[in-house]
Amino acid sequence: MNKDVIWFSSYPKSGKTWLKIMMESVLLHEGGIATINKLNLANHTNLNRNAFDSFFGINSSDLTLEETWEYKREYYRSFGNSEKTWNFVLTHDENLVFKNGSRLFPKEVTLSVIHIVRNPLSVVASLANHLRISIDESIKVLNSYSFSMKEKNFSSTKSVYSKSGSWSSHVDSWINHSPYPVHLIKYEDLVENPLNTLQRLFQFLNHSVSDAILEKAIENSTFKKLSSTEEVDGFREKPSTSVKFFRKGKTDAWREELTDEQIKRVVENHKELMIQLGYLK
Repeated sequence: MNKDVIWFSSYPKSGKTWLKIMMESVLLHEGGIATINKLNLANHTNLNRNAFDSFFGINSSDLTLEETWEYKREYYRSFGNSEKTWNFVLTHDENLVFKNGSRLFPKEVTLSVIHIVRNPLSVVASLANHLRISIDESIKVLNSYSFSMKEKNFSSTKSVYSKSGSWSSHVDSWINHSPYPVHLIKYEDLVENPLNTLQRLFQFLNHSVSDAILEKAIENSTFKKLSSTEEVDGFREKPSTSVKFFRKGKTDAWREELTDEQIKRVVENHKELMIQLGYLK
């Protein structure tokens, strides 16, 4: 079995969609505009229950959560050996480790991982806007080991259960003790130095691309332009709970949006990884 899958992972609201648009601009349009409602570069791990049940010949609503993970792992194996030039697969799932040491995302089909991470203090406000919940509720979400952007494992739901987990458990599952090559991108670097960040990304992908194309893609993918496009055409990935998908795109808006007490709660719960990633000294 060939290893050709590049998992493109992130905790929700960490900038993956923005980076995905830039990458599509570079790889499919030579830096030109990527139509945000017709993105074709990557597949998704979001699993439609009917398709999932048909694939295995089962009724997945009868499975326990543990059994669901095993079936999902087998399903993810089917993403390998793609005929596409770039086999990117997007996911918000935590990379769970099973009792036998194997992971939810199978090593046998994995070429590498691109993981984009964002300061959890920024994620809190962005996720609150995305789900239309309060900052305090959003902090609880970031601390929840069972958090999922999808509904749970019941026969009436349209998607098979997924699990993002807490911010710390999710990020740790992808970047620490990984059995496959991981390229870590900090959202803050993408904002503050996009050219260098994209240069290093495409070096990791072993793909030669000119700075002129990268600079053109960056210019065509600014938050201002994406936000304007969303206002005119909408964005199909925006949930009904969210007023706007492309909100601010800043790195320090949390300083104005969070109280000192709220900041303290986030830091207390995610201090270890925040230090590891340079968000705390």
